[in-house]
Amino acid sequence: MEGGLSRSNSFTDYASTSSFLGKKYVCRCDLDAVLRTSLTYQNMRGRFWGCPKFEVGKVGKAGNACDFFHFLDGDEVIEGRARDLLLRLKDKQIRLEKEIQSYKEENENLIAEKGKLL
Repeated sequence: MEGGLSRSNSFTDYASTSSFLGKKYVCRCDLDAVLRTSLTYQNMRGRFWGCPKFEVGKVGKAGNACDFFHFLDGDEVIEGRARDLLLRLKDKQIRLEKEIQSYKEENENLIAEKGKLL
């Protein structure tokens, strides 16, 4: 689910590996931690790295997630948000450049058709 988004009633899971911010965190299950955003009342929108197998209410039970989590500090949050924004802007730029190229081609085709009609 790389880059995907899932929700539970207490966190949002961005399902990106911990290399997202240039740091690598590994949970106690020996898996790459995933970036999540807390949606609890006490820590609304706090971002943290957690075990990818985590499910609400099932920590420590057989076959489920470990209790690993690491809250991002202010610099990591800013860096991550800046990287997110830059990636979204780059994607938008590429999409708009393709759209412009498509309009240019359509315009050239219309000009050619107009020339044939005259």
